Amino acid sequence: MPSSHVPSFPFDDVLPGASVLLDADRMRPRVQEGFGIHGRLARLRIRSFDYVPNVSLRVLYTAEVGTLRYDLAAQIGHVVPDPKEIERLTTSARDRRVARLPVARLGDLGAHVNWYPVDFGLPVLSLSDVEIADAVGLDSAGPTAQIAWAPGRNAVIRYPNAVVRVYSGAADAFRSSNALRLVADHLPVARLSSANEERGLVAQELRPGRPLQPDKAAAAASAAAVFIRQLHNVEASLLDPEGSLASVDPERVLATAEATVALLAFCRPDLAERLTGAVGRLRATAPTGLSCVPSHGDFGFDRVHQHGDGLHVIDTDSLCLAPRAHDLAGFAVSLLKGRPEDSDDLATVSQSLRDAYEAPVDGFDWYLAALMMCQLDRPMKTLTRDWTERTDALLATAERTLA
Repeated sequence: MPSSHVPSFPFDDVLPGASVLLDADRMRPRVQEGFGIHGRLARLRIRSFDYVPNVSLRVLYTAEVGTLRYDLAAQIGHVVPDPKEIERLTTSARDRRVARLPVARLGDLGAHVNWYPVDFGLPVLSLSDVEIADAVGLDSAGPTAQIAWAPGRNAVIRYPNAVVRVYSGAADAFRSSNALRLVADHLPVARLSSANEERGLVAQELRPGRPLQPDKAAAAASAAAVFIRQLHNVEASLLDPEGSLASVDPERVLATAEATVALLAFCRPDLAERLTGAVGRLRATAPTGLSCVPSHGDFGFDRVHQHGDGLHVIDTDSLCLAPRAHDLAGFAVSLLKGRPEDSDDLATVSQSLRDAYEAPVDGFDWYLAALMMCQLDRPMKTLTRDWTERTDALLATAERTLA
């Protein structure tokens, strides 16, 4: 059986257990304890992680036991409920329990492990599918499927007639439902079906289609530019008369880039000087005076689904006000994977987007470089097998764009 070992990260003096959580081989026997005699752990894979060095770490894993696959999370430095609340969550999830210990404490590491659907930040997720459907007013008949799970933040469940998004609190759920209402007539998007914001639940209509694949995304760039222009051309005061949308200007983008660089510099100290230099050049060349328009805010090929010859957007949670370049550059950058051909692909897709958009896009090149820096840690956070090489290639592309 091939090893799941990945390059080690620097030792964290404040979170010494982080080195174990980030090593699937060392976590295997600890996860096996959660299944006990009920199944032999065939494989444990790290899918993604969120890490603030010296502060907190949360790792999402997939465990394979026989022919079945389970999701679980381990965390250090996050708030953990008291024992009574943990018991309530595990009792609520009893009929969906996939491990002998739905929550396990790793005392020597100062960490906790929890198996889906037990989630300290998403307590409603422990309810049955029927209870969740009832809470949001859906017909709950038929099978469901877990589409996504970001521990502590959100989850997505597919029902026969809707997609239900589960959020960590009412504020996030309201932001999601409000965005769907605002863009309903301006973007090809699955419409809001119902919501129970107080319980963190939002239901969208289930639309046919499949995720836009990377090899098809470049060809779809022109169509994507056309429908994102429709949103950009809506008068902000008409779309959002109550002023509920946040403004994401270059300064906000720079803050995200700096946070990404701080994490990457800790994990890859050999790149620290280049990373710091790139962010410095970004700050020195940041555009000023750009007008903001209604913006998707996180526009990439992975936010677009395809059905026949048409495209539609599946996620509007990041709806905001931002310069026009933000969405267009975001789509182009989402196609980068840290390959030698990235620079040529970026140039081709960028030209297709700007040609189809048919309007000036001030600050486009700066946003290309800035959003590359914001996403520079993606190969690392998903522990792509050759993540170090891909990170090097992405940084080199960003440096060339800055130059």
